[in-house]
Amino acid sequence: MKQLLAVVVLLLAGGPVLATEEPRYEVVKQYEAFELRRYAPQLRADTEVTGEFEAAGNQAFRILAAFIFGANRKQETITMTAPVDMRPAEASEKIAMTAPVTMVPKDGGAQRGTYVFSFVMPAGYTRATLPQPTDPRVIIREVPARLMAARRYSG
Repeated sequence: MKQLLAVVVLLLAGGPVLATEEPRYEVVKQYEAFELRRYAPQLRADTEVTGEFEAAGNQAFRILAAFIFGANRKQETITMTAPVDMRPAEASEKIAMTAPVTMVPKDGGAQRGTYVFSFVMPAGYTRATLPQPTDPRVIIREVPARLMAARRYSG
């Protein structure tokens, strides 16, 4: 994960970090530990990768970085935005919970699984104007407006 973080920092270091576009939102309500935000609809470039957490993140980042650096039908560079999102892929089938629940680390505690890694596309693009990826592992997804809790932190 350190390598992935270093790549993200280097990409954002090309210009002032404060100038990096972030998803639009409005604060609905502030609480002591977090704030409730309403995020605008957005386009995301997603890729799904299976493996140990760090290796999957590195592979996914390379796939999506290639897309925004010109591996698309228009061979157009797309501005990097923040944040970059990585989450476990949702299971396609729901299975009823049973007891007891056990957890055993595999390979020294490495978290192997399937993860979805996403880059939010700059707000100026629409589905029609966004260059289409040439790599079939990159999927463009429309995310509707949504309400989310957010906690601020530095670093």
